Amino acid sequence: MKELVTILAGLAVAVLALFLLPLVGVVLGVFAGWVVGMFFPGTVGLVGSAISGGAVIPAWQVGAVLGFVGGFFKTHVSK
Repeated sequence: MKELVTILAGLAVAVLALFLLPLVGVVLGVFAGWVVGMFFPGTVGLVGSAISGGAVIPAWQVGAVLGFVGGFFKTHVSK
């Protein structure tokens, strides 16, 4: 019975991590996009217009999208 509880707790933690890690990536991406947008507004404007086909996208929104996508791709290092 104790093994079953341990397995279910581990499964719950894994599922929770799958939902929370992309959200953490979004928050960090928004912050990074905001900071980069303050220092390089022209570059971010060009990237935003290239992504959207000419529409103006704020830097924090580009960072949010990249943070969300990056939340699903994690590096796994094995020895």
